[in-house]
This record gives sequence, C-alpha cells and structure tokens, in this order.
Amino acid sequence: LPNDFPPWPVVYQQTQRWIAAGCFEALVHDLRALLRMTEDRAPAPTAVVLDGRTLQSTPESGGRAGYDGAKRRKGSKVHIAVDTLGHLLAVRVTAAAAGIQLEVVKLPEVKRGFVLLPRRWVVERTFAWIARFRRLARDYERLPETLAGLHFIAIAGLLLHRVSAIFPSA
Repeated sequence: LPNDFPPWPVVYQQTQRWIAAGCFEALVHDLRALLRMTEDRAPAPTAVVLDGRTLQSTPESGGRAGYDGAKRRKGSKVHIAVDTLGHLLAVRVTAAAAGIQLEVVKLPEVKRGFVLLPRRWVVERTFAWIARFRRLARDYERLPETLAGLHFIAIAGLLLHRVSAIFPSA
C-alpha cells in the first residue's frame, strides 16, 4: 500500500468487515438500479446470464484450488450472474473440481455448427472487465468470501465510473 494509507493489516481487517457486512454488494445493487433506470429499464432485472471461469491458483488459495479438467488448470472456479446489461448480480467461488451437477440443454437439430447464443457475450464482457483488475487475475486470496467481495469492489469501481460520466459534477 502507498505510504498515505494505514498499515495493511488495518486496511485488510476493515475491508473484511465491509465485505462481511455486504457493503460492496449493496453499493453495486444501488448503482445497478440507477444505471438501469437511466436506460429506461426496471431497477430490478428480469433476466440473468450465468457463466463461470477458472482462476489460476497460488499458494494462498490452499485447499480450495482444484483441478479443472476442461481448462487443464488448477485453481478456483468463479461463477457469476449478471443482468442483460452486464451488471453483476451474484458471485460464487468454489474449487475448480467441485462436484457441481451440469445439465446440458441440446439445441434443436436444425442448428448445426457455430451458433451465437443470445446475450452470451454479456457475461463474457463482464469477465473481461473484471480481468483488468490485477488482484483478480489469479486467486491470491485465502478465503472465498474475500475473492467474491473483491469482484464486487471491482464492479463498484466500474459502475461508479459510468455514473460519473452520466452525471458529471458541476
């Protein structure tokens, strides 16, 4: 941390308190509602897009780091739910090898080859936004709650930037 900040254990402890209290989730919720209203949409979304990605583990990840056979990488799996505008709704962090039941829905026989699924790109764009934050490029956290909280902090920063562009100060 820069010299202007308090010692890192103090900053870390306060951040943990805010994450546990849901402060960053509440901030993202309010900013999401505000931005949705500026686009003439209902404050609460009626549809979500779900996806997950595997974050490469570090020694700090500990026992949470599992092996993702599809990606051929050891790490933690981050599952997110976003609205149709790409605003974060929920985050869940598990081991990459967690026993999550997957149900594959087959597309009709008429569709063959590459077919772009509607609104799939929205969640991929959100992952790209999150990937710009160095702390979220790998799983550096010991607690899954901290990793999920850092996702909300990153999205809060992005949404605040959008709000400031819409409502510039005089």
